[in-house]
Amino acid sequence: MTCACGNYTRFAHFGGKTSDMASMSVRHLNISYDGYVPAIEGIGGGDYYDFKVCLECGRLQGFKTPLSDTEVRESIGQENEENEWLIDKILEAKKENWSIEEIVLLLEEDGSRTDLIETFQDVDAGHWTQQEVIDIINGNW
Repeated sequence: MTCACGNYTRFAHFGGKTSDMASMSVRHLNISYDGYVPAIEGIGGGDYYDFKVCLECGRLQGFKTPLSDTEVRESIGQENEENEWLIDKILEAKKENWSIEEIVLLLEEDGSRTDLIETFQDVDAGHWTQQEVIDIINGNW
């Protein structure tokens, strides 16, 4: 193995079993994930971390870049395109708090997830934080 920096002898190999106790956060996507190791090339997947780091430059070996937002979501099982559109709309709005009326309007505009209207109405808290809305859409409530 040779690193992009030219090193071919100094690497550290990391591996471990997490028993579905891994975590990952991606701030710009509002992802705070706990569960299996995300399936990302060069990192691992499932119950196992397995990666190599160049001790000369610090680069992860075998890590594919760039990693798109869709690939990040898919790595933790959030590949539902219906949800992706809604989450993108919520993030684009840059609102920290959402009223039930605003949520219903957004869900009706999309049309594909009107099943969630009842969920929000059943647990109406008056206002929802942006992260709470995303969690409910992703089924993490």
